[in-house]
Amino acid sequence: MSCTGLIINEAVSSNAEFEDEDGDSEDWFELHNNSNSPVQLVGWSISDDPMEPKKWSFPELSVAPGGYVIVWASDKDRAITGQPLHVNFKISASGETLYLFDNNGEQKHSLTINDLRTGTSIGLSKASKATVYFDQPTPGAVNGDQEYAGVVNEVVEFSDEGGVTDAAMVMLTGAGDSQFIHYTTDGAVPTRASPRYQGAIPLAQNTAVRARIFADGFIPSVTQSRTFLMNAQHDIPVVTLEVDPLDFFDMEYGIYALGTDYERAAPNYGANFWEDWERDIHFGFYEADGTLGIEFNTGVKIFGGYTRSFAQKALAFYARGRYGVDKFEYPFFTELEYEKFEHLVLRASGNDWLRTMFRDRAFTSLMAGSGLDYQAGRAVATYLNGEYWGLYNLREKINEDFLSSKHDVKKSEVTILEANAEVVEGSNEDYLALIEYVSTADPTAPDFYSTVAQQVDVDNFIAYQVLQIYIANDDWPQGNIKFWKSPETKWRWILYDTDFGFGLYERNVSKNSLAYATAENSTQGANPPWSTLLLRRLLQNPEFQTKFINYFADQLNSRFLAENVSAIVERLADEVRTEIPLQEARWVGPRSNWDWDADVNNLITYATSRPTYVWQHLTSQFALSAPLTLSIEALDTTAGSVRVNSIPVTTENWAGRYFAEVPITITAIPKAGYRFERWSGASSATESTLTLSLAEAMSLTPVFVAE
Repeated sequence: MSCTGLIINEAVSSNAEFEDEDGDSEDWFELHNNSNSPVQLVGWSISDDPMEPKKWSFPELSVAPGGYVIVWASDKDRAITGQPLHVNFKISASGETLYLFDNNGEQKHSLTINDLRTGTSIGLSKASKATVYFDQPTPGAVNGDQEYAGVVNEVVEFSDEGGVTDAAMVMLTGAGDSQFIHYTTDGAVPTRASPRYQGAIPLAQNTAVRARIFADGFIPSVTQSRTFLMNAQHDIPVVTLEVDPLDFFDMEYGIYALGTDYERAAPNYGANFWEDWERDIHFGFYEADGTLGIEFNTGVKIFGGYTRSFAQKALAFYARGRYGVDKFEYPFFTELEYEKFEHLVLRASGNDWLRTMFRDRAFTSLMAGSGLDYQAGRAVATYLNGEYWGLYNLREKINEDFLSSKHDVKKSEVTILEANAEVVEGSNEDYLALIEYVSTADPTAPDFYSTVAQQVDVDNFIAYQVLQIYIANDDWPQGNIKFWKSPETKWRWILYDTDFGFGLYERNVSKNSLAYATAENSTQGANPPWSTLLLRRLLQNPEFQTKFINYFADQLNSRFLAENVSAIVERLADEVRTEIPLQEARWVGPRSNWDWDADVNNLITYATSRPTYVWQHLTSQFALSAPLTLSIEALDTTAGSVRVNSIPVTTENWAGRYFAEVPITITAIPKAGYRFERWSGASSATESTLTLSLAEAMSLTPVFVAE
C-alpha cells in the first residue's frame, strides 16, 4: 500500500504522558495527510480487524495537506465533528494491526503495532517511510528525527537485592546477544557514555548502581536501580532513592536546589523547591529485617509548605504509567485494609523536624478507631544515591485516591476543599450554601440541627474539633484544614499536619484553645472569624452542644488520659530511638544542642498536665459545675460490657467524669448466652439503657444472668 495520501503515521499502545479531554491517558494513533490535496474523511473507517472494515467510521472531517488528526483508542466511541475522536476499541498492549479504509471500503493503509513499552511509539520514518520506533512520541506533529529499529525490553538483574548487605560485589545480568549493559554509581541515568559492564562491580562503600541494556539501533531498556549499604544498621525499614543529581541539585533544573532567583529570608520563595517540578526517581523499600519489599521507578516532587526551606525536605512520589506503575502495590501500612497507593510521601516531621520527629504521627495515631481520616505512617531510614539522608516518616498522601481507598467512593465524584472553602477538587457551591444557612438561620430553631446534620457528618466534625482543641494546635483552624464529601457521604474533615500541637514553639499547656476555636471577632492569630464560624454557630444549638461536651468528656476519660497518650509517645519514641544519633549527625553536626529526649519528655509532660486545663475550659465556656465521677464497678466481663456515651467499658472497674448539666447515656450490653436483668448501685432500673444527669458521684453495676 502507498505511503502517500492519508496514512497511519504514529501510534502508542501504552500511553502515560498525553491526556484526552477527560484527563485519561488513553492509547492513541495519528493520521497524516501526506499529500498535496485535502482528504474528506466522511465515509472512511478504521479497524483492528481486517474482516470488519467498518468497525468505526469517521464523522465529516477534512484533513488539509500536511495535516494531522489524533484519534484516541479508548473504546469511548465518540465520532462528532469538531470534537476529540475516540474509536470503539483499544490497542492491545501485546500488539495488533490497525487498518484504514476509504469511503469505498478499500484498504488504504495499515500499521502493525508491537513490542512497545510505556513512553515509546511506533510509526513511519520521515525519510524512508519504513516502520520505526520513537522514544519521544509526537502526537499531532511531524515524527521525530531519532529513529530506532525496536525497543530493548530485556531487564537488568542484580545478583544482590540491595539495601543493607554484606556482599563484596554485585553482578549484572540480563543482556542478550548483541546487547550490552552500561551502568553508573552516582545516580545518573546510564547512557552509552557511561561505563560498560565488564564484570562484577566492587562494593567497598555505600553504592547506588543504576543500569540499563543497550543494543545498536534500539531504544535502551528501562533503567534498573539498587543501592547497596555497607556496614549500615537500622531498626526500622530502609528506603533507598536513586536520582540523577542534576534533577535534584542543578541550580537551574534541580528541584532540591535554591536556584538563582529566590528570597534570602526563609522560606526562600522563588527557590527551585517552590516550583511544581516533577522528576524521575527510583524508590526501594526494605523491611526492618533487610528484605526487599518493593521497588519501582516513580515521579518525585518537593512537598510541603514553609518546611520546603528546611535542609531535609519532604518528598512526594507519584505512580504514573510513564514510569511503569500506576499503583504502588505493597502493604506499607499494616493497619490499613488496602495496599494500593497512587501517591506516597516521605515527611521529615514538618515543623517538628529535629525535635521529636514523630509528633504528627502521635496525634493522628491517638485517634485510631475514632472515624477520623488521617494518614497512616511509618518511620524509615532513607538513603539518597547511597548517602544517608536521614529519618523520615513514610505517609499516605491526602487526595481523592486516599479518600477513595478509605471509603470506597469514586475518585471522580470526590469534592475536596481547604481553608476558607478553597477548591482542591470538585466544587464549593454546596459548602458555601451550607455556610450561608449556618450564618443566617437561628441555631436554636428546632430544625437547625437536623438541617445541618443532613449535610455534615456531625460525629466526624466533633471528633476533629475536639482533637485539635485538646492538642492546642496553634497552626489551626485557619491553616491545615481540609474537608470533603462525595455523593455517598456528608461533609467530613481530615486530620493532618498537627505538628504545632502540644506547644511546639510555646509550651503553653494552659492555652484555652476552646475559646480560641470559637472566637467570633479575632483579628490576630490563626483563628479569623470564618475559621471558627461553623463550630461557633453549632455550639449555640442545644443538641449539638450536648453531643460536643459529652464527646469531649468521653475522650478526656479515655483517649486523652495521660497514661494513654504517654504510651503512644513512648512507643513511637522507642521505634526511632536508635535512629536519632544518625539523624543528628547527618543534619545537625558535632556542635548540636538538640536534646531529643527532652523533646520527647515535653510531650509526656504536656499530656500529663493538659487534661486539668481542658476540664476547666469546658466548665468555663459552658457555665458548668465541676465534673462529677461516674463509676462502673464489679462488671462481670464474662457476661457483658457497658457503653458510656461513646466509650466501651470492658474492665471490671472503670471511672470517668461528667457534668451534671449534660445528660449522659449508659447502656448495658450482654454477651451471647446472657441477658441484662437490672442495674444495682445508684439505680435499680431494669432498662438496659439509662439517660441520666449526675447530681452527685454515682456508681453503677449491671447485673447479667445466664439464659
